Amino acid sequence: MEKNRDTLTWTISIVALLNSIVSVSVVVVPIAINLFTPKNSNLIYSIQATADPTSIGLLVSNSGIRAGTISGASLSGHIGNHEVDGLELRVSDLGGSAAIVSPGDTKLFTLNVLKTIPGLRFFEVLPCGPAVAISIDVSSTDFLGQRQSARLPINCEEQRNFLLSFAEMPEVSPKMGN
Repeated sequence: MEKNRDTLTWTISIVALLNSIVSVSVVVVPIAINLFTPKNSNLIYSIQATADPTSIGLLVSNSGIRAGTISGASLSGHIGNHEVDGLELRVSDLGGSAAIVSPGDTKLFTLNVLKTIPGLRFFEVLPCGPAVAISIDVSSTDFLGQRQSARLPINCEEQRNFLLSFAEMPEVSPKMGN
């Protein structure tokens, strides 16, 4: 009988200790997570294909706990002998000067060509070798008001039609009459 009482006392003590540990964990874990989670937006970008050959998709996800904004996109790099620096792209759904990406949200933006690159010809884009090194620069602002720029390299093989839309159309000479 004495042995059962000692066992029961130990069991009650262990259960009480475990109950205390669980109670403290329930309170401490959320506080620790909140303490170490940055109070900002965290925008993640991905280039996506589109059905329209003159546009490219930009998927933007916000894994932060505050909203962030996208304010523009441009093209930089080189195609053949043509240096491209800051060639502006039109961002769909910009809604004025910026588009808000809420926390935990993902949005698909379409980037369109506004103008061609002067002097760029189709044959300079078609090989898609080392002569074509181009990227999209995305401008954004985080919740704290800090401007950021992300550089996303374009895979020429996958986005050839989009890159071809920057080439000037060859002039068609009028057919000589009889």
